[in-house]
Amino acid sequence: MDDEQRKAMFAKKNVGSGVSSKDFKSMSEKELVKSIKGGKKDWREWDRKENNEEFYQEIERRNQEIPKPTGLSNPKVFRDDPDAVEKMEQKIEYWKAQKDYWSKIIKFPARDYHHHALGDMKWYQTSLVSKNLRDAEKKLEQIKTQQASGTKLVRKPTYRHGGKRFYYAEEKKGD
Repeated sequence: MDDEQRKAMFAKKNVGSGVSSKDFKSMSEKELVKSIKGGKKDWREWDRKENNEEFYQEIERRNQEIPKPTGLSNPKVFRDDPDAVEKMEQKIEYWKAQKDYWSKIIKFPARDYHHHALGDMKWYQTSLVSKNLRDAEKKLEQIKTQQASGTKLVRKPTYRHGGKRFYYAEEKKGD
């Protein structure tokens, strides 16, 4: 085998993945991820490279097609607001929609810190959304408990470290 034949052989092995863009549509998410991993168990070898870049791009293309949830992103709800229960229920519905959205996103097998891709963001967004949903549900329960107890909250503004901060004092209703 001469040098030209050897170069041609190595060039064929290293050029792309051998999968045409038409074949991507027939591939499942699991098959795309397996193609990126290339049968290797060591996660350090799953980084973006020339031979798997098109699979990462296909995953991101599919992620972009998922419709994003609409609604108010994060309205502030004060505990002394008369409409606090309705506002918190809207906020909980928003976080549930966010959780459903992020559950549909395909996670990249390896973190990619240089691109702001949805497949990379799923590594941390799912836990963040779950935390925000739990916090909103706890706050709703606190508001319902406070309203059922027959007390009303009164804001007591306090200035600490140059900023205004509200603390609440409970008073009996009718006072």
